[in-house]
Amino acid sequence: MHRCIGLLARQAISFIDSEINLVRMQLEYPECFCPDSPFDFAPRAQWNGTLAQLLEVIIALAPSGLIRTLDGRQMNLVEIAGLFEEIFGLKISDLYGRKTRLLTRKKNESPFLDNLLFLYRKEVEKMSL
Repeated sequence: MHRCIGLLARQAISFIDSEINLVRMQLEYPECFCPDSPFDFAPRAQWNGTLAQLLEVIIALAPSGLIRTLDGRQMNLVEIAGLFEEIFGLKISDLYGRKTRLLTRKKNESPFLDNLLFLYRKEVEKMSL
């Protein structure tokens, strides 16, 4: 029993030593380490709309095929949502549940996208005057 506890203690100490060395290396050579998560850096912009509005945009972009990885693969809904999370520094939880609730709204399933289209058409009208 005592041998087992001694072995576990040595393994724990070895693990802690390894972690300390890793932290030292990260501090000394930060350029060699990738961020642990997409939220390890500051957002690049601020989203002033609601999460539902942002999701309307993401849900519409996903099947469009317009957003691709650098190697040319079409990004899926989760990947596109991740991009927006990084850009705006926010977290979209329960993506598919939220998507379902948005797409099953009774009154209007895309009020934000409809408003964007309205604003776009107003800009077109301004140009034609």
